[in-house]
Amino acid sequence: VNECETEAPCHVNATCTNVEGSYYCACKANYSGNGLFCEELTCKVDAIYYATSSAIKGVFSDANSTVTVLSASVVNLNYDYSSERLLYYDGSNLISLKLDGSDATTIVAVSAILRFAVDYITRKVYYISDLFKKIKSIDLNTGTESDVVENIGDDVKDLDTDPSNSSLVFAAADNGDIVRYFLDKGTQEVIYHNNRSALYLTVDSKYEAIYWIDYILANDSYSLMQTHFNGSTSQVNYYPGTTSSVKIAIGEDDFYVMDSTRGRIDRFDRSTVSLQHTFYLSDTPIELTVVEDLDECCVGGYCHDNATCTNMPGNYYCTCKMGFMGNSTHCEGIHGFAIS
Repeated sequence: VNECETEAPCHVNATCTNVEGSYYCACKANYSGNGLFCEELTCKVDAIYYATSSAIKGVFSDANSTVTVLSASVVNLNYDYSSERLLYYDGSNLISLKLDGSDATTIVAVSAILRFAVDYITRKVYYISDLFKKIKSIDLNTGTESDVVENIGDDVKDLDTDPSNSSLVFAAADNGDIVRYFLDKGTQEVIYHNNRSALYLTVDSKYEAIYWIDYILANDSYSLMQTHFNGSTSQVNYYPGTTSSVKIAIGEDDFYVMDSTRGRIDRFDRSTVSLQHTFYLSDTPIELTVVEDLDECCVGGYCHDNATCTNMPGNYYCTCKMGFMGNSTHCEGIHGFAIS
């Protein structure tokens, strides 16, 4: 009797194999489970990329396996979800590169970018021009620059995109305003105003929230603030003592806050806004972004069956198992080596 044709309760995403007197179910490629239930493997993990004064580096949130992606002088760092590439500004050029640091490509030569953000839907970069005190855009497909918002003044220190709502969000350091600018209408609204000093921000469109850094001059410290799109605002965390900067980046399920002087990164749950984990880097980061990195070891098939796979930010490597030798893509047993 072929149970696979009659009674086998294998999941729709599993294959059934008939054997004598029985059968077994196995999840299809890119699915995991026991065969009776199989769920799709996303094989994507948050990888944290940060810039020092001389390099771009990558690390996972367990603080292990830090890798140097590129030796470069970096002023700003961000990520383009549509192309799955890093973007960085070196003071003269906006440059795109793969997550492993290869294929570095200059998009456009540009001067005086104070901060920039990426709209992955329209594939545009929006940046604060420190020279002309305006917000401009760069088309990532053509490198064409355009003016977006004129005369923003000296107090706008950071911006982020909200692609799902076709808008930008600004942080104004002098008057504490958090401002939304609607690209399709050319109008703006003040979401929050309380005479604070908003330095850096990031937008979480999924939870309709803006996370921003409030600099407290009186005691030279920082607060991590959350402002919802309806204007309700609360403090999330406090960073006492002198530090050069505190930056924020959004991941898939978590968001990350970097204290540059202490080399500290805090991981918060996006849905509950609760602190999950804190780890420390071995050097001094000045910029931070988070990417969705493919875990090649989760996908499988990249290494030989007799090799172990180790995932790295933007890359992976294979190592022949004990008792085997080769080039990792092919590992053969060592003659005379007993494998227990």
